[in-house]
Amino acid sequence: MEEDHCERMALIGKALSDPCRVRILLNFGGRSLTISAITEELETYQSNVSYHIAILSKAGLVKRVDEGRWHNYAVDESALEYLNDFMSLCCRPRRRRQTVFNEF
Repeated sequence: MEEDHCERMALIGKALSDPCRVRILLNFGGRSLTISAITEELETYQSNVSYHIAILSKAGLVKRVDEGRWHNYAVDESALEYLNDFMSLCCRPRRRRQTVFNEF
Protein backbone atom coordinates (compact mmCIF):
# COMPACT_ATOMS: atom_id res chain seq x y z
CA MET A 1 0.00 0.00 0.00
CA GLU A 2 2.78 2.45 0.87
CA GLU A 3 4.33 2.06 -2.59
CA ASP A 4 1.07 3.15 -4.23
CA HIS A 5 1.06 6.35 -2.17
CA CYS A 6 4.70 7.04 -3.03
CA GLU A 7 3.98 6.57 -6.74
CA ARG A 8 0.95 8.86 -6.58
CA MET A 9 2.84 11.58 -4.71
CA ALA A 10 5.69 11.33 -7.22
CA LEU A 11 3.21 11.85 -10.10
CA ILE A 12 1.66 14.82 -8.32
CA GLY A 13 5.11 16.27 -7.61
CA LYS A 14 6.12 15.94 -11.26
CA ALA A 15 2.87 17.53 -12.36
CA LEU A 16 3.42 20.48 -10.04
CA SER A 17 7.06 20.91 -11.07
CA ASP A 18 6.24 22.91 -14.18
CA PRO A 19 5.22 26.59 -13.84
CA CYS A 20 2.77 26.32 -16.76
CA ARG A 21 0.89 23.50 -15.04
CA VAL A 22 0.78 25.47 -11.80
CA ARG A 23 -0.65 28.45 -13.72
CA ILE A 24 -3.27 26.17 -15.31
CA LEU A 25 -4.34 24.91 -11.88
CA LEU A 26 -4.50 28.44 -10.46
CA ASN A 27 -6.54 29.54 -13.47
CA PHE A 28 -9.44 27.19 -12.70
CA GLY A 29 -10.52 29.15 -9.62
CA GLY A 30 -13.22 26.62 -8.71
CA ARG A 31 -14.76 26.49 -12.16
CA SER A 32 -14.59 24.10 -15.09
CA LEU A 33 -13.00 25.32 -18.31
CA THR A 34 -12.52 24.15 -21.86
CA ILE A 35 -9.06 23.80 -23.38
CA SER A 36 -9.91 26.82 -25.54
CA ALA A 37 -10.77 28.95 -22.51
CA ILE A 38 -7.56 27.97 -20.74
CA THR A 39 -5.60 28.69 -23.94
CA GLU A 40 -7.12 32.18 -24.16
CA GLU A 41 -6.60 33.02 -20.51
CA LEU A 42 -2.97 31.87 -20.51
CA GLU A 43 -2.28 33.31 -23.97
CA THR A 44 -0.56 30.17 -25.19
CA TYR A 45 -1.09 27.45 -27.78
CA GLN A 46 -3.87 24.89 -27.58
CA SER A 47 -1.43 22.01 -28.10
CA ASN A 48 0.61 23.29 -25.14
CA VAL A 49 -2.44 23.40 -22.88
CA SER A 50 -3.59 19.93 -24.02
CA TYR A 51 -0.15 18.50 -23.25
CA HIS A 52 -0.12 19.96 -19.74
CA ILE A 53 -3.75 19.01 -19.04
CA ALA A 54 -2.87 15.39 -19.93
CA ILE A 55 -0.07 15.41 -17.33
CA LEU A 56 -2.31 16.99 -14.69
CA SER A 57 -5.01 14.42 -15.47
CA LYS A 58 -2.59 11.50 -15.21
CA ALA A 59 -1.54 12.80 -11.78
CA GLY A 60 -5.21 12.95 -10.78
CA LEU A 61 -5.18 16.71 -10.20
CA VAL A 62 -7.59 17.53 -13.04
CA LYS A 63 -10.68 15.68 -14.19
CA ARG A 64 -12.72 15.88 -17.36
CA VAL A 65 -16.26 17.17 -16.93
CA ASP A 66 -18.49 16.57 -19.96
CA GLU A 67 -21.10 19.25 -20.47
CA GLY A 68 -23.13 18.49 -23.56
CA ARG A 69 -20.78 18.47 -26.54
CA TRP A 70 -18.03 20.22 -24.60
CA HIS A 71 -15.22 18.58 -22.70
CA ASN A 72 -14.46 20.82 -19.76
CA TYR A 73 -11.77 20.30 -17.19
CA ALA A 74 -11.78 21.08 -13.48
CA VAL A 75 -9.54 20.57 -10.48
CA ASP A 76 -10.30 17.24 -8.83
CA GLU A 77 -11.19 18.15 -5.25
CA SER A 78 -10.39 14.65 -3.98
CA ALA A 79 -6.80 15.07 -5.21
CA LEU A 80 -6.50 18.30 -3.25
CA GLU A 81 -7.77 16.54 -0.13
CA TYR A 82 -5.25 13.73 -0.71
CA LEU A 83 -2.43 16.24 -1.09
CA ASN A 84 -3.56 18.12 2.01
CA ASP A 85 -3.69 14.88 4.04
CA PHE A 86 -0.22 13.95 2.86
CA MET A 87 1.22 17.35 3.77
CA SER A 88 -0.46 17.19 7.18
CA LEU A 89 1.21 13.84 7.84
CA CYS A 90 4.58 15.19 6.79
CA CYS A 91 4.33 18.22 9.06
CA ARG A 92 2.95 16.51 12.14
CA PRO A 93 5.54 15.60 14.79
CA ARG A 94 5.95 11.90 15.44
CA ARG A 95 6.85 10.27 18.73
CA ARG A 96 8.20 7.12 17.16
CA ARG A 97 9.32 6.11 13.72
CA GLN A 98 6.31 5.07 11.62
CA THR A 99 5.42 4.62 8.02
CA VAL A 100 3.88 7.87 6.86
CA PHE A 101 1.10 6.19 4.90
CA ASN A 102 -0.31 3.99 7.65
CA GLU A 103 -3.00 6.60 8.18
CA PHE A 104 -4.24 6.72 4.57
